Amino acid sequence: MKIIPYSSLTLLLVVVLGVAFAMPPLTGALPPLPPNPPVVNLQPPTSPPPPPPPFEVEQPDLPALESTFSRYYTTYQNAQLQRARSNLLHFHPLDLTKKRLKMQFHYLRLTLSDISISKRAKILSKINHLRLSGYRFAHEIDPGLHVRLGTPWVFDRFGPYPAKRLFKLKHWDLKKGEGERVVRQELENASLAMDGQSYLESDPRAGEVRLVYTDDVELLHSGMEYLQAKLGEMGRVRV
Repeated sequence: MKIIPYSSLTLLLVVVLGVAFAMPPLTGALPPLPPNPPVVNLQPPTSPPPPPPPFEVEQPDLPALESTFSRYYTTYQNAQLQRARSNLLHFHPLDLTKKRLKMQFHYLRLTLSDISISKRAKILSKINHLRLSGYRFAHEIDPGLHVRLGTPWVFDRFGPYPAKRLFKLKHWDLKKGEGERVVRQELENASLAMDGQSYLESDPRAGEVRLVYTDDVELLHSGMEYLQAKLGEMGRVRV
């Protein structure tokens, strides 16, 4: 039997005791782990994005629209006066009576319930032709020339919409009484006339386009643009 030296035995005992004290106990909870370090956000704080710039709507040039409207009305009036002078040169009482009877007959046909759209368009065109020829009749003959402003337009009762009605509203006081309501109603009437006329012009079967729902498309369109811009300006002033 080999005898271990005392010094070696002492060293071995020290090593065994050191390992025993260094090992955790086999029973019981493990020692708690150190807490996690706080998370540091390295991103700089972000502010909300700036709002987009306001959308600027181009405002209509009211003086320019008024000038265009007046120019078309002057052209319209000059043409009417020229036709009236021509009729006076060839005026005959019997001819005036015939034209009056024709106008009455056209309005009578408009009231028929079974009239087709194409026939209605032809009748409206004939009423326009008499008006554009310079003939002016009383309310009971041609009620369309005597309808009060602000009245909803009915083509079967009043015939084509006269474009010059909008010119009567050129200096209308929108803030007085029913001024704004009257202007809006006449714009609605004019829009119906423009829609009807545009539909005829877009129909490939129409052939030569006649003036049916109004007597002057350019005057009507320029009047609508001017009055719509005038209403818009009044709305901006209110705000």
